[in-house]
Amino acid sequence: MVLDHTREDVLSWFEGRPHNEIPIMIDVLATKGCFVEEVGSPGEAGGLRRILALVHKNEPEGHAVVMDDDESIVDPQSKATTKKTFLDYSFTGYRIERVFIIKSED
Repeated sequence: MVLDHTREDVLSWFEGRPHNEIPIMIDVLATKGCFVEEVGSPGEAGGLRRILALVHKNEPEGHAVVMDDDESIVDPQSKATTKKTFLDYSFTGYRIERVFIIKSED
């Protein structure tokens, strides 16, 4: 999911630390050789893999998905076998709250 690691791999990197806190996410990804930068919108990422933090209008908690360079979305909570697009979320009540670009420091 993140730079070709599975969701399970990425969650194991946190070793019990909260994975839904942005400073911790950035710190943990940095220890794994990833550079994380926040930008204003998905379009500003310019074809790079990015994390979209989605917030539902009726829920206090957000939901993060990964948008690949082809603008398809990998959703760790979805059981779908095919990738989605942001259009799939357009009538679900989710809106984009924050956008993070993830790059390997290699």
